[in-house]
Amino acid sequence: MLISLTPFWPSRRLWLKFFLGFVYVPFLFSLAPWMFILFSFSPADVRSLYLILFFLLLVGGPISIGLLLSPGWRGVGAGLVAVIAIPVIWYIAGIATEGFGSIGFTLQSCLVAATAVILLEIITGDVGGQAEMVGLGIGLAVGLFLVFVNNSLVDPFYYTGNGGLLLFYLYLLTTLVWLNALFFPEWVSRKVGWGGVSVWIVLIFMVFGLSFMLMK
Repeated sequence: MLISLTPFWPSRRLWLKFFLGFVYVPFLFSLAPWMFILFSFSPADVRSLYLILFFLLLVGGPISIGLLLSPGWRGVGAGLVAVIAIPVIWYIAGIATEGFGSIGFTLQSCLVAATAVILLEIITGDVGGQAEMVGLGIGLAVGLFLVFVNNSLVDPFYYTGNGGLLLFYLYLLTTLVWLNALFFPEWVSRKVGWGGVSVWIVLIFMVFGLSFMLMK
């Protein structure tokens, strides 16, 4: 019985990636900007606290992700590269997408999330083979496609007009990009059975379900 379930049940590695893509990374990527917003609009006596929390999330978040993907100095190095790249890409992407109107913020956020996952996956060595690299490209394309499917169903202005919903919108964007970017390298390289595919489908439906629930 155990042997028949082994190809079906997701591996520990895949469960870790589901956790990173659905919970941990989206939480960090949405909470860090929220700390910066609180810093900008808070009284002077508590501003320093929010600023410290913002930098802890900005620096500690990518490093912790790198360590989860590759324990050791390689993971730390990947995290530090991502720490440096995130604000640079955010600035460059902001300029590049300035003329895109309502989808400019979406493109900017997706480019930052995509850059971070590419750097962390490749530098940690989690993605290295040809099949895995192809899977990473497919995952990013699928993630970006699903982001714009969501935007076609729910006007992005619905999220960005409210601080709390903006936090969820960042969560949604990051989840769709990271979840697919982490899953498809495993699937294309044939490390995932139907159980893993089933869990991935359920998580994608949960993201869209949360989006529609908040829309109401």
